[in-house]
Amino acid sequence: MPGFDKPECVLRPVALCKKFRARPGASIRHVNRQLCVWLALAAMAGCGSGQQGHPTTTGGAGGASNLSDGGGGATDVGRVDEGEGGASIDGPAADAPDLRDAPIDVDFAGDTAADATAEADAATSLDAPLCAPRSYALNKVPPDVLMLLDRSGSMDELPDGTTCRRPVPPCGTDTKWLQMVQAVNQVVSATETTIRWGLSLFPSDMQCAAPIVVNVDVAQNSAVPIAAALTATMPMGITPTRLALKSAAEYLSNRGDANPHYIVLATDGLPNCGTDASTLNLDDSDQTIQAVRDIANKQGIPVFVIGVGQLADEQAVLSAMAVAGGEGNLVPTSYFPASSVADFVKALNTVTTATSPCSFGLGSLSVSPDALTVTAGASAVPRDTAHLNGWDVTNANAAVRLYGPWCDTQQGPNPPAVVATIGCPRSSPRD
Repeated sequence: MPGFDKPECVLRPVALCKKFRARPGASIRHVNRQLCVWLALAAMAGCGSGQQGHPTTTGGAGGASNLSDGGGGATDVGRVDEGEGGASIDGPAADAPDLRDAPIDVDFAGDTAADATAEADAATSLDAPLCAPRSYALNKVPPDVLMLLDRSGSMDELPDGTTCRRPVPPCGTDTKWLQMVQAVNQVVSATETTIRWGLSLFPSDMQCAAPIVVNVDVAQNSAVPIAAALTATMPMGITPTRLALKSAAEYLSNRGDANPHYIVLATDGLPNCGTDASTLNLDDSDQTIQAVRDIANKQGIPVFVIGVGQLADEQAVLSAMAVAGGEGNLVPTSYFPASSVADFVKALNTVTTATSPCSFGLGSLSVSPDALTVTAGASAVPRDTAHLNGWDVTNANAAVRLYGPWCDTQQGPNPPAVVATIGCPRSSPRD
């Protein structure tokens, strides 16, 4: 294009346009950003109307010019915010870069995270590749971990299934319920400042009713209220696992925070409540496995499964639930077996390791993962949807989580900074 080898034709209107836009709010800045883009495109078109080596625009005398076709004077885009006569654009410098094929980078210092989201969205609305990558240092966020604990009547037995009906024969503190309570109190007390623990007990009555609300809200420093709720509870009723899981997932989904969400299900038996609270002693295993899968895949809430006691017939179902929840154990079963206080503490410590050190909140940066790149220190982290060695988004794209060796680097005393860069979404250009 004749005259287009003058870099000032692009750089100057874009640079000065930054002064022009108002800055009262993100939405106004977004509108002005697009206006600046069109100003730049208009300037580029004007550059083509002159001859190489000669001025291509001439400013009018006195006062700022505008973009309307009036007054007879040529428009000076570069002086749109100043009350001066327009300045002419001289020939290119000898070492000026060739911008004929370069994308326009409209980058505005001081933008907020919401602006970056609007900018990434706006980039896909124009035919030209108008993307301005933004980088943000991410901070670790404490996870929301809701413990969903089975308090059915069989939890008042010994781990081997021996019945302990009160008042005789007494089982002391060796019942599955009391061992679980001891382990929960121990781990929550040690981690309550770094993990936001919550508690939900099921059933909420003697039969199949599932809890409508949690017993203790998810929060930091929740060890005391959780211990009090457990102390006040006695095992009774049957096992409405699916209804309880759906209630827990709904609670976490409605919290509206950017913290990663997790459910820890601890149970000693098969789901035996049907579609509602009136269908008792009905095998609900297949429907419960599907419910776990939907919670993990559709709602983005991983589910850990702890099998309490020495289980036999229940192993296949609990293993399938653990695999569906996306946080299965490797050996000997997919769920985490717990037949003692030590076993239960080990299982909960696995949960704390898997959730706390490697989750980073994206805050208001609600963008497609295809538009994100992640670095740890000076190293680019690959995205890994298999969750083995890299990063992926969790919690409905509200957080980034590192996996494998990348997660291990965050557990030392001086972990590398994790940075997310928002660029152009990897999509086909519009026709």
